Amino acid sequence: MRLAPLLALPPIAFGIAAAVWMIASEHGPAQVEGEAPALPVRVLTVAEEDIRPTASAWGNLRAAETWVAVAEVQGEVIWRHPDLEPGRLIPAETEVLRIDPTDYELALTQSRADLAALAAEAAQLTAEAANTGRILDLERARLALAEADLTRTRTLAEQGTVPQSRADEAERATLLARRTVAELENTLALIPPREARITAQVAWSEAAIARAQRSLAHATLAAPSAFSARPGPAAATAGRFFRPVPPRGDARHSANPPAPAPRTEPRPAATGPRRSPRRKGRPGG
Repeated sequence: MRLAPLLALPPIAFGIAAAVWMIASEHGPAQVEGEAPALPVRVLTVAEEDIRPTASAWGNLRAAETWVAVAEVQGEVIWRHPDLEPGRLIPAETEVLRIDPTDYELALTQSRADLAALAAEAAQLTAEAANTGRILDLERARLALAEADLTRTRTLAEQGTVPQSRADEAERATLLARRTVAELENTLALIPPREARITAQVAWSEAAIARAQRSLAHATLAAPSAFSARPGPAAATAGRFFRPVPPRGDARHSANPPAPAPRTEPRPAATGPRRSPRRKGRPGG
């Protein structure tokens, strides 16, 4: 039996164990701590804001559509939209001007108070008509008794049973009853005209209320609902007083001075230079 191969195993095992021990006990590569140099930077806070757009063009510009705002009621301008300046963009249906509505609010309150007073007067008139009708029925009954007493007293006076003065007293009582009945009938006859007058006054007060409400609605001016607009030069400023004048042309109302005239986004009508027409003439002789 050969022992030479077996004698080689212990050195090999010892070498393997030594290699394992050396690897396990060996420290890793040295690490050098360091920081990268800081770089200076600028930080800005971005805030949302409206920017007026500008455009540079060469040629003639005109608005595709023009809308002129006019005041239909008089009063002092108490508020103006801050963007009501040439070049700004105003969205559709945006309120741009507000006229002082105090006078129209007072007129509306007064008209409503008049309407309430007329309603109370109509109720009182109805009660008066009912009371007068009841009193008239009583006075007619008393008149019938007075006429019957007058007839009987005249018959007795003709027979000589009662003196003539008694017949005269009965006649005076009858005349007084007739007068009372006539006055009550006249009072009832005046009830329908008084009712008609109250009805007319109610219609007038209702028209005044509608007029005041319409004026209140026109105390605010808003941009058109069909498109957004860019205002042009406007004479309306806070504290300015508007007074409507009779309409002219196709305009419903106009104001002196005119209210602001917001315009739509202008579009170029020509982008190049305009050439003057050449003049043709005859050569001098």
